[in-house]
Amino acid sequence: MRNRGVEIALTWNDKAGDFRYSATVNFAYNVNTVVKYLGKMKEGWETDDNGNNVYVSNIGQAASMSGNNIVTEDHAYNEYFMRVMYKGTGTYNNADGTVDIKGGPKDGMIRTPEDLQWVRDMIAAGYSFNGRNTITANGLNYGELIQAGPNGGKNFGNADSRVFTGKSDNPAYTLGFTANAAWKGFDMNMTWAGNFGMWYYLRERGINQSNVSKGNAMPDKARSMFYYYNEADPNDSRNNINAEYPRMMYSSDGTYVANDFYLYNASYFKLKFLQFGYTLPKSITSKAYVNKLRVFVSGENLLSFTNYPGMDPEIGSGVNVYPISKVLSCGINITF
Repeated sequence: MRNRGVEIALTWNDKAGDFRYSATVNFAYNVNTVVKYLGKMKEGWETDDNGNNVYVSNIGQAASMSGNNIVTEDHAYNEYFMRVMYKGTGTYNNADGTVDIKGGPKDGMIRTPEDLQWVRDMIAAGYSFNGRNTITANGLNYGELIQAGPNGGKNFGNADSRVFTGKSDNPAYTLGFTANAAWKGFDMNMTWAGNFGMWYYLRERGINQSNVSKGNAMPDKARSMFYYYNEADPNDSRNNINAEYPRMMYSSDGTYVANDFYLYNASYFKLKFLQFGYTLPKSITSKAYVNKLRVFVSGENLLSFTNYPGMDPEIGSGVNVYPISKVLSCGINITF
């Protein structure tokens, strides 16, 4: 594996009268590529000995898969290799009335009667979605996600539809900032840190998964989060066809397959440490035979800026973990 990047650190120290301060910024950029492993991975359409157009892949010989991550030559270590959301044109039929094979929902979710009719027309033309070629109440229907298909293929969302996303859970950028200041007896220091350019796959019950079951929690904003459409009453006040997430289904019903809809940018920037202190003048402490007395208050993990919906991007994508604690402290340092 080859790693390439750059690291930069800049420090400034200065003072103005009794005010002294310093600041340090460090930045790192790194990109890794697997250059030698099991051989080159090849996928694509070929014509077999009988003249049939077939899809061939040597992924089983040239790559290692762990969930949605892949290790293979010429790509980043543990790059996400998965299905991606279908992006239609928003139209449904060609000028001659035939189905537009590039049409359909723009964001890959079947939201409207027109979207569902397009799916029906595509199925009639020989296409399938997520391994299904029928419309059923607990399968391919309103509020379901559909994935893009391989070029030239008719099976949208099958295993051959997986692609290299160019994303991994390794941060591309690391940024840190430290500042210190002092004025007479007062002092302050703080540390900010963050990672950027990494992606986590997250689909968990109680957070963003639309499959529910007895005994498991549901998000408190479930009514607004998940798709709902009452086909019998398009004017139903509960209809929520513009929801962010697919319709709610019981247990494992539906046509879900892992896809980049649940791949989130996990970049974060945190205030890791902040402390304020005050050192009493020696004219006061010396009367008590104390050489130095400093009182302070401090906090750890006070602020976090991220769009990641999971527990804490700093500790990874898992949910069965403890988040990093926020700690508030105060104390006295005495030197005799």
